[in-house]
Amino acid sequence: MNRKSILVTAIITVSLMLVACGSARQVTVRIERKEPLKSEKNSTLLAGAAKTDITPPPGMPLAGYSSLGNRGSGFRHRLYARAIYLRGAGQKGVAIVQCDLLFGSRMLHHRVAELIAEDTDVDLTRLMIAGTHTHSGPGNYYASKFYNRFASCSSGFDPEFFDFLSRRMAQAVIQAYRGCKPAKIATGSVHINGASWNRSIDAYRKNFKEDERKNILAEEAVNTTMHMVRIDSITPDGTYKPAGTLCSFSLHGTVIPPENRLYSGDVFGWAERQVEWRIGKTYGTKNPVCALVNATHADNSPRYNRKQRGFSEAKRLGLMIGTRAFALFESLGKTLTGDVKIRATAQEVDVYRDGAIDGIALCQRPVVGASLTVGSTEDGATPVLKWLPLFREGWGSARWIFTGGCQGHKRYAGGPMQSLILPRDDFPHVMFFQVMQLDSLYLLPMPFEVTCHAGRSIQKGCTAVTGKSDAVFAVISCANGMFGYATAPGEYSAQHYEGGHTLYGPQTVPFLAAHAEKILSSLDESTPGISQRWEFVQQGASFWPEPARSRGERKEQAAPRIVQNDNSSGRMVEFTWLDTAPANIRFHQPLVRVETSSDGVNWTTLTLQGIPIDDDCGDISVECVDDEEDKGMALYKTVWHNPQFTPGQMYRFLILPRDNYTELVSSVLIAPEE
Repeated sequence: MNRKSILVTAIITVSLMLVACGSARQVTVRIERKEPLKSEKNSTLLAGAAKTDITPPPGMPLAGYSSLGNRGSGFRHRLYARAIYLRGAGQKGVAIVQCDLLFGSRMLHHRVAELIAEDTDVDLTRLMIAGTHTHSGPGNYYASKFYNRFASCSSGFDPEFFDFLSRRMAQAVIQAYRGCKPAKIATGSVHINGASWNRSIDAYRKNFKEDERKNILAEEAVNTTMHMVRIDSITPDGTYKPAGTLCSFSLHGTVIPPENRLYSGDVFGWAERQVEWRIGKTYGTKNPVCALVNATHADNSPRYNRKQRGFSEAKRLGLMIGTRAFALFESLGKTLTGDVKIRATAQEVDVYRDGAIDGIALCQRPVVGASLTVGSTEDGATPVLKWLPLFREGWGSARWIFTGGCQGHKRYAGGPMQSLILPRDDFPHVMFFQVMQLDSLYLLPMPFEVTCHAGRSIQKGCTAVTGKSDAVFAVISCANGMFGYATAPGEYSAQHYEGGHTLYGPQTVPFLAAHAEKILSSLDESTPGISQRWEFVQQGASFWPEPARSRGERKEQAAPRIVQNDNSSGRMVEFTWLDTAPANIRFHQPLVRVETSSDGVNWTTLTLQGIPIDDDCGDISVECVDDEEDKGMALYKTVWHNPQFTPGQMYRFLILPRDNYTELVSSVLIAPEE
């Protein structure tokens, strides 16, 4: 090993050790598999939809950018768990939960299944929980020590946040189940171009023959397909009206940069709201649900303006995707039917014990590639490391000699020291495989970030299994757990970030494809391999704010004022006030709205294009800017972004009751003459 290689290995070894070390208490989570309610006999399709707010208080570490991220101080988007419940005639119920989080968690999935068993007919095998993969959501709720250690800016598992998520998600499923009605659904697809590009195009090209590679463009090497299930339920007058939709699209949640401190759904946060607003406005539906899950997004980056990266670009892309999605939703109104098959099954596989299928074997020692430590050079690379040879994509991150081992071309981060720093048992190793059929659409949830080409490989084999020409397959990433990336063997050999994060080696995608085909072929059968109880031992951490008794006065700190926004391309209205401590602020409940008046006496909630301007619209942010621990109080700031004024009209902020405090009304802002 030359002097430069020794230096680089030392740098990454020390950095891994610094993150890995530190005292932490052990937390044990025990979960039992419980028998759900028996499905009642039904002669028609039943469906229900509901959502619960999962926005945590200030202080949770943001996940997705690892050590480059920050602690969340507030929110730009309220985060939700959206649940869809479906039960075909004479069949068993299934539930799909979409959450505005980085990815799913097997431990979270099993806990939610345990919590809903006494109130629903949804078995663990028929429950799916998928994250949208926003990089602006909280972390530290995962089943593996590896991702609790490295996914967010702070290490450890937070049991209070885990319990909060579990209860809120279970509540969404139970509400959807209890609110189910006779329904009709329709499935369909549309291509949405212009939203994404392939951030790892050189690696992608290695999936093809030499003479085919030069003609492949980054804008074309993406999954542009949106799959959708439209759900209409019966009304008292016997007609059917839209209740919501489940859809999938492939896009990384990385428009909001690492320096951000606000919880946000990123692009999907605006797309979800756009569809929900338009369903409500067009059809008069109260509280419609748009559960938008991520598909084969692993190398599909959003096409944002690099000079304007941030919330404005996330909103632009989100509204564009949402508009196209709603057009698809409307077109499906012509093909609604209640005569559908709703089926699901699952299997749990410990790859340390059963790491091979049909002669395809995973590596028995998961390994972090050198390029993983750099991050994606397009969406959030690690400073310094991104310029070092042997780490940066295309600069020697892949080995081209001694590639005969299980990990092939992967160059190990930390060299031979990695196994000492990262214990084998800290890595995720129990995979939850699942297949769910919704009429002609088959969902293939994967506890991976699946690349575009890898997704096509998995879908191709499943198509052959069914033998149905009208069968449509959608690989869903970040579902029911997390095992890193899944790259096809060709692109894996390039060892870009995606290949470096494919922990179990180049046979990962063939292994996943074989299991998907196997479980699909047994969709009507009882699948073995599911335990009856689980025990997860974690290194605990406390990010959830400590309980505090508020003793101060809730009051205005600074009157509303118009200021230039952070990218100097517009303006915003800012208001600060003193309020109860972060432990009591309850961000998961409505807190702020804007009111307007023409006479200063009669005030109403401001609406623009039928959308209330409150802290759920995406243009009102709320943030804790100073925590006064000695008084159990904190200073908060709310910002109305991109305000639209009527000259001379009066505006004010209304802060809703919290703790033992009544509502607070801000001073009045009179819109300037323009």
